[in-house]
Amino acid sequence: MEPRKIHFMDNLIRLRKQHGLTQIGLAEKINYSDKAVSKWERGEAVPDIFTIGELANLFHLTIDELLYQDPDNIEKISKKREQHPYLIKLSFLIVSSVWLLAIFLFVILNLVMIDRSRVWLTFIAALPASMIVYLVFAVISNKKFLILFFSGALALTVSLLAFLIIDHTLDWLLFLLPIPTVAVVAFALPYHR
Repeated sequence: MEPRKIHFMDNLIRLRKQHGLTQIGLAEKINYSDKAVSKWERGEAVPDIFTIGELANLFHLTIDELLYQDPDNIEKISKKREQHPYLIKLSFLIVSSVWLLAIFLFVILNLVMIDRSRVWLTFIAALPASMIVYLVFAVISNKKFLILFFSGALALTVSLLAFLIIDHTLDWLLFLLPIPTVAVVAFALPYHR
């Protein structure tokens, strides 16, 4: 069995530059001297395991990835993981805006309409809109379980909205629609081990 090649030096240089850090800037973030960082990048020394853990954490990687990952891929992995917290915050911000719009429409419709008996449906309409936003962000982050979950939630909330709007004796059948929707999405998602 061939031993894995350690790519720590190359990865450290690439990641430092990718994050716009000088050797001094990196050293300040982990409470080391720039001379130590310089030695690590030249391969004259290796930091202790705790410092390697700090570096991996700083660049959104595991220790194994920082040490052994091919330098051509390391920047992509770090950048992808760095974006996830921003995606989550952005999705919550957009969903909050959807609900703010629903409240705004609820108030306006209550002021303008004579028959206010179904104005509360603006909040039910905000449910599928919220699920669409979450589904888009699940697709962007490539989380298969979340894609499946929010696809089902979207189908269910659309069925609920249609059930509340349509007045028919068999309107309960609308709640069967999420079943094939989830099945189709589940089979459409590629399976990887």
